[in-house]
This record gives sequence, C-alpha cells and structure tokens, in this order.
Amino acid sequence: MNKKGFLALAGIFLTLMMGVCLPFSNTVIKADAQESDRLTVEYSPDGVYIPIIRTEEGQAYKAEVFAKSDTEFTSPFSVDGNVTFYPESLGDFCIRYQMNDNGVETFVYKDLTVQDTTKPVFSLTLNDTYNLGETVSLIPAIEDNTAEWATVTYQLTRNGALCTEKIESGRLTLEKGGEYRVMVTVTDAGGNRVWETFDFSVDSAQKGGDQTGLIIGLSVGGGVLVLAAGACVFFVIRKKNAAKREGGKDEKQQ
Repeated sequence: MNKKGFLALAGIFLTLMMGVCLPFSNTVIKADAQESDRLTVEYSPDGVYIPIIRTEEGQAYKAEVFAKSDTEFTSPFSVDGNVTFYPESLGDFCIRYQMNDNGVETFVYKDLTVQDTTKPVFSLTLNDTYNLGETVSLIPAIEDNTAEWATVTYQLTRNGALCTEKIESGRLTLEKGGEYRVMVTVTDAGGNRVWETFDFSVDSAQKGGDQTGLIIGLSVGGGVLVLAAGACVFFVIRKKNAAKREGGKDEKQQ
C-alpha cells in the first residue's frame, strides 16, 4: 500500500472514531448544567438542587452524593429523582454521575459546596415589668434556612452590672429586683449572626405580691407574740406589769 492509500485509510478511521466518541463526550462533559467542575449552592430545608445531565437516546445516568471524606464512595446520601439532595449539614460533598451510554458505563464527578449566607431573623416579646420570683421565657422565634441548627446566647445585666443568674433552656427566674437588660444573639449554621437588646424592670417587693406590714399580737403565756408580716419577724414582749405583780407577791410572803 502506498503512502497516499495509508493516509486515506487513516483519515477514514479517525472520522469514524470521532463519530462514535464525540456524542458521548458532548453529552457528559459539555452538558449545559455541567460546564463547571465545582458547584456552590445555598442550603434549603426543602433540599438542594443537583444539576441534570442532558442525555440522548440510549443514554441514562444515576446521580449520587457522598461526603467529601468518603473517598471510597460507600455511603451515599439520599437523592430524590436524581435532582434533589437533602444534606444533613453544610460543607463539601461530591456528586457522582454514573453514566450508561448504550451499555458502556462511565463516571463523572463534581464537587459540591452547600453553604448558608442568609442572615437569620428572630423575634422576642418581653414585658416592661415583672414581679420578683417570676420565670421569663427568653426563647426567640427564629426564621432562617438553617434555623434548626441555630444557636442562641445571652448576656444579662442588672443595674448596669453583669448578672450571675443562670439562663437555663432559655428561661430566667427573677430572684432580685432592679433594671435588667438582656442581649439575645442568634447564630445560624453558616456563622451568620444577629442580635438585639431588651430592657425590663423587676419589682423589688417580696415574692408572692405586696406585703402590707400587718402586725398581729397573740397572747402567749403572760406575754405577747408579735408577728410582723411584712418583715417576717417573730418576737415575744413580756408584760412589765405582770412581772411587777409577781414581784409584789414575793415581798408580801417575806
């Protein structure tokens, strides 16, 4: 075979190979949704959209998502209909497209980052005044795409000084009177943070309501038991005149 014949055959062979390979390559690598090897999406509690692959007749694929650390691809996350991924956290993942082109299987991999850049919004309603001994709820209502993972912190002051009272499970029991200020800070899973301050006062009266300071006297064996209700003090006053009468009797007997 001469040189010209060889080149002609080589050209025919290359043309045939391009006709077989290029449709599959164009479908997978240059598909409209797959132009980038790295995807970044905003987290949604309704699921994260996974870009689709454009297929042609005889082609199909299955989309799977794995943790970035799962390099052996052993624990795929749930993907609904090849298009919706339900992440259990923010972070980096890997999408693996298992392609089938007329019985020939290949894989395409894409990096996926699920993030949260949306600042949370919260609301909290407090009274202007509370009574001593009341328990106040400081649990805010949070609206955010990662509200389920949000954390709440508090800074509490009374009369301008930091308080030692503990806020447990978002509740505060008011043991002392004064002017209170609480700063509520909400931080979501993406590190987005918002805060707001609330002021209220606590009546310094005794627990259980206002005390009238009523004094009640009871006769107790030659004395008087006096109850000072307002101050919760008990004491006994002996009758001086009774003591004098007893002393007089002793003098007559002598």
